[in-house]
Amino acid sequence: MREIEFRAWLKNRKKMRIVCAIDFSSNEVDCSGNDEYVGWYGLNEYELMQWTGLKDINGTKIFEGDIVEIWYNFENEYFEEKTLHSRGVIKFDKGMFEVKFEGYNYYINADGLTLEVIGNIYENPELLEV
Repeated sequence: MREIEFRAWLKNRKKMRIVCAIDFSSNEVDCSGNDEYVGWYGLNEYELMQWTGLKDINGTKIFEGDIVEIWYNFENEYFEEKTLHSRGVIKFDKGMFEVKFEGYNYYINADGLTLEVIGNIYENPELLEV
């Protein structure tokens, strides 16, 4: 069975929390954080992010909205092998998780792609600034 996990960015509290339960009938999430009970939050109070099912090179779970360092090794007709280093954001699009960098979208489980989570778009937006 595929493991599914969510986290939520609580907009007013400016805190990332683990989602314990989701009530789809009322669009509310029940959150906890750092061994404390946080409570239920309504649809306009949070941004929901799903775990991709993958971990980075350090064993950290990769979620939507994570900012990642990317190393991409590839071969083509011009290069025997090249390593590209960049940063990108994890997104869910067209039924798959992907990372956009250098103007391209790559599925996060693509061959030659190595990821390291360095932050997320809510707590560390400065990491995306040029």
